[in-house]
Amino acid sequence: RTQQNSQLDVAAGIAVTLKDLYNGCNREEKVTRNRKCKKCKGQGFSKKSNIDYKCVSCNGVGQKMGMRQLGPIVQAVRMLCDKCEGRGHTAPNDILCKTCNSTGIEEVTDTFEVIIVPGMINNQHIQVDKEGHGDKDGNVGDLIFVIQEKPHEEFKRLGNNLLYTKTISLGDALCGTEFVINFVNDKPLLVKSKIVVNPLHTYKLVGWGMPVFETDNEKGDLIIDFEVTFPTKNEIKPEFKKHIKKFLKLNDTETDTAGYRSATLIEVQEEDIHEFHPNMQHDGEIPQAQCAHQ
Repeated sequence: RTQQNSQLDVAAGIAVTLKDLYNGCNREEKVTRNRKCKKCKGQGFSKKSNIDYKCVSCNGVGQKMGMRQLGPIVQAVRMLCDKCEGRGHTAPNDILCKTCNSTGIEEVTDTFEVIIVPGMINNQHIQVDKEGHGDKDGNVGDLIFVIQEKPHEEFKRLGNNLLYTKTISLGDALCGTEFVINFVNDKPLLVKSKIVVNPLHTYKLVGWGMPVFETDNEKGDLIIDFEVTFPTKNEIKPEFKKHIKKFLKLNDTETDTAGYRSATLIEVQEEDIHEFHPNMQHDGEIPQAQCAHQ
């Protein structure tokens, strides 16, 4: 492609949902471009004789080089031709083309069918050749549709994977749980967990992510980030503590505390955490475990 043609390219954003990118869809998009006027064939006037009206001052370009003073520096700049006022011709008013306002270029609006293929990603390009802007010399650029993914309320896309955050109780984390996800294709997905869920670990459903672009049924994974809610101190009754001590391994080792000073642990508010621990972060690779799913 020539540099001239690439300068005539038209980029048009097309907003799509995560569901559109998962299932694929067809969209109709209207795009307006500048094209060589069909009425006057790019001349800017209706030619009634063999007279050459091309502007001799700019050689029909409509622009010419001039000099501009910028302090002590003289800079060469491109400006509208003062002879033809940028039209590129000096045709009389009675034969000027009204369709393009004598510029030789008119606006054209067409509707294009855009095919969204499953697995396409944000900012991906869909190119339609020779449907961009056109100039008076017959050069035409390309029309480029740019995928713009709308944010999803519940899912976040990570390449071919999906990230979903689920809040569960401590009981569910310890004993297993079942919950239903309204998946990106608006179909319910029943997730079954029969393992002990550690909120510091990451879990995934293999093959429940986004389709991999231009592959046969290959998909990424659905990563589930669990947030575990702990009971409050008022919810932990004395009789409940007895059951916890019976079934869980607790630090009940007898310690000789004679002569020890004592201190009582209290909860730090979330907004104060970094004040106490400014460099607190999780290092190392996050282990993964497999949730049962259907």
